[in-house]
Amino acid sequence: GGALREIGDLPVTEQRDLLSSITVTEIMKEDLETVTPDQNLRDAAETLMEYKFGCLPVVEGAHLVGILTESDFVRYVAESLA
Repeated sequence: GGALREIGDLPVTEQRDLLSSITVTEIMKEDLETVTPDQNLRDAAETLMEYKFGCLPVVEGAHLVGILTESDFVRYVAESLA
């Protein structure tokens, strides 16, 4: 967390070195909000807005089956208005 906030203050070469030394595991979020394929879009949209997420993993049981993004909603609305 904190190390990534300070990266912007470093020279580019040091930014690259620092990013190369940090693993995804060190910064990833583990307590995830998810949706299921059969969940309605309204509930999914409310979850995105409530938590200010840009995307939601779509899971069936323990398996990741897709991802729902803000741009998916924008595309859906734009296509439905066309």
